[in-house]
Amino acid sequence: MPRRSPHISFLAHRMGSDTEKPAFSLSRQRSYKIWGLVLGILLILTLSHFIFPSSPTPPTPSNTYTNKNLKPKNYFNTTGSTGAYLPNPFPFCNPALPNPLSEKYTPHILSKTPLHTGSNARLKRIIHRALSGHPTTISIIGGSISACHGSGDDPISPKCYPAKTFEWWNDLFPHPASELTNGAMRKTTSQYFGYCVSNHIPDAPDLVIVELDTSDEPGPGPLESYELLLRTLLSLPSTPAVLLLSHFSPQTHLAHGFAGAGHSHLSAAHFYDTPQLSISPILLPLWMKDSTSVLGPGGYYTDMVLSNERGHEVMSDVLRAFIEKTTCEVWDEVGEEIEEGGEVDKKGLFAGLGHRPGVPEEHAAPAAGLGAGAGQDPPSAEKDPLIEHSPRKKPSYDLSTLSIPPHLMSTPPTNNKKFEEPSPFCVSANDLVNPLPPTLFYGSGWSATHPSGTGAGSASEKGPLAHYWSSTLPTSKIRIPIQTGAGDVGIYYLAEPTGIHQIANEGGGRHGGALEPSSVECWVDDNYPGAKVVENRGEGEERAVLHLIDHNVSRGSHFIECQLLGEEGVHVREFKIVGVFAT
Repeated sequence: MPRRSPHISFLAHRMGSDTEKPAFSLSRQRSYKIWGLVLGILLILTLSHFIFPSSPTPPTPSNTYTNKNLKPKNYFNTTGSTGAYLPNPFPFCNPALPNPLSEKYTPHILSKTPLHTGSNARLKRIIHRALSGHPTTISIIGGSISACHGSGDDPISPKCYPAKTFEWWNDLFPHPASELTNGAMRKTTSQYFGYCVSNHIPDAPDLVIVELDTSDEPGPGPLESYELLLRTLLSLPSTPAVLLLSHFSPQTHLAHGFAGAGHSHLSAAHFYDTPQLSISPILLPLWMKDSTSVLGPGGYYTDMVLSNERGHEVMSDVLRAFIEKTTCEVWDEVGEEIEEGGEVDKKGLFAGLGHRPGVPEEHAAPAAGLGAGAGQDPPSAEKDPLIEHSPRKKPSYDLSTLSIPPHLMSTPPTNNKKFEEPSPFCVSANDLVNPLPPTLFYGSGWSATHPSGTGAGSASEKGPLAHYWSSTLPTSKIRIPIQTGAGDVGIYYLAEPTGIHQIANEGGGRHGGALEPSSVECWVDDNYPGAKVVENRGEGEERAVLHLIDHNVSRGSHFIECQLLGEEGVHVREFKIVGVFAT
């Protein structure tokens, strides 16, 4: 077959020969059909948009609270006022006016809700700052109740006391930059928060509300962890106010009476000069008189432990009553002697803590309502600016009253040993931001479990207990780096009731069987002679337990090593470690 020259073919096409015309016409017809199809599809899509309009973006639920549109209010700004004194702006401070909370609970009952007040210097300082028109960061630490389980099941549910309290705070001290952070977790106690609280609060909280009376068990061990939690919070650079909130649980009262964890926590409140509030004076008399009025329909509880929305309202009201009373005291101390046209000096209200959201930068123009002193250079952090820069009567509190005791509650008076300040260190399986590197598990026989979702066994259902490191292979070892300060080292593990459990077989499958409790042997560095054996035997439901394995470890870097005990090659009951803690 003769070959056709490409050059001739090109010329023939360019010249438009008769033999090429039919192919060219077919190509144009095919192109028209394609464009017609495209235009038809576009027309159909356009018509369908008008015939079936897309669903609008769902609006923000009406019950979702936001403070982004609030304007800061400086109660000390007297510009435009008349007279030498600024009148008290709060109706609840005037005994001649009706008080909704007093009418709801009676003044006698409300007066019993503060179990311990102390100097209350820290809260007064925070309220003084809020009165001056500055934002407040409120943080919550607690267990299932503060996590809103049984009342919205959302940490910021409007049915729960954290959101109720935050909304009321913004009504009293409006500011768009005020924040609420709820670090509460279900099935979590002081034995976890004492070491890992820094994972659940911002760097510079102003007010921290701690609610753990129902979560904790009574006894010296949990109290030591609770003290460590308080000491850690009070030592934060932001010098936050800490309020201890005691929940009343019918189940806890039946089990322990007045000797529950709240009784132990009260001793810590006295020692650390921290206010402790309780809802027991409101609900206990009702419970003793007629339990159905508390637990039945229209009562205050979802079950024998968890509060419903009405119960959370009581908790919020108790906090509100105490803060209102403190606000009146602060105003009496510093608010009535403001001269006409006077201003609160805004220099360094955060005492060198850095700029906060909503706070003017240095040399910036004063924001509306913040006063003429806003935006000025901060003074030295060595002095409390709330005292050093006030044209009014000096408050009755200063930084010297905010220091914490130089020793622990259990330190004997004759102890000649140098006190080592605890430095809580937490390596938790629940920490998904900075998890242990996978290389620690390679070839060790241990593995990490991190469930997802919202069903049974999920993180939302079980809290930190859903995350753990585990092994069923005896002689398996895991080594975890730690940092120590005061020198106590422990493991936080899951104690489980005996019964039917899953056993891993050699083929990788699992079958049910009755297993005896398993044990691990743990030690620090090369101190194997001082190793401690920890068994995961438990009673009732699964719970996490802290077991200290060493004391007086020197300050610095160390490692903790744990080995699963048993006969090599014979699977044992799964041992689950939730975290490794140190002070």
